[in-house]
Amino acid sequence: MIQYIQHLITKIKANLLGRTKLSFAFMSKVCVIAAFILFSNAVSGQRKYNSEKKSFQMKEAKDFMREEKSNSKSLRKSSAKEKSVESLIVDLQPSIYVYNGIVKTYGDNPTNLFIDIASLEQINKLQLLSKDIEIVSITIKNNRELNSEIDLSSFAAFDKLKYVYLISKVSATEQEIMSMVSNYDSRYSLLYEIQEESSNN
Repeated sequence: MIQYIQHLITKIKANLLGRTKLSFAFMSKVCVIAAFILFSNAVSGQRKYNSEKKSFQMKEAKDFMREEKSNSKSLRKSSAKEKSVESLIVDLQPSIYVYNGIVKTYGDNPTNLFIDIASLEQINKLQLLSKDIEIVSITIKNNRELNSEIDLSSFAAFDKLKYVYLISKVSATEQEIMSMVSNYDSRYSLLYEIQEESSNN
């Protein structure tokens, strides 16, 4: 009788151990499948991100101006009155300045708009003289603002807009600046410049 009970206990232990092994094997398979699904989603998301990232180009301002100069003959033929991007950036132009929602306009028929990140959300409420604006210069003042969104659809009413020029006062990569842009519009050339200043948070 004692031997029978010992045999029964041994058998029960073996069954329990077998179930544990079965459960462990099953859970291992589940974990492998879950890991594969997560990996597949991550790869898919990365491909989607790369696809979106490559759907438009952004050039450093100095490189864009250099290319424009190399094509200056054809530009002059196309329109004698057309301003170069270098002229818009470097030369004194009639301009609108918007900082912290405060608007200041200098000159008639302004062609330049200078605006900070904080004012972008208000741009359609500010009643700006936008009909002749050819370039919008957006200043990124600190690292926090690198996480902001620059929605190009905000400039839909700017009929003559050609250039969106992002100026970062903090160290940033082209990819970081590109990631800020949403609702890309092929009518605009996207330029950027890093004008790093000391100790920005």
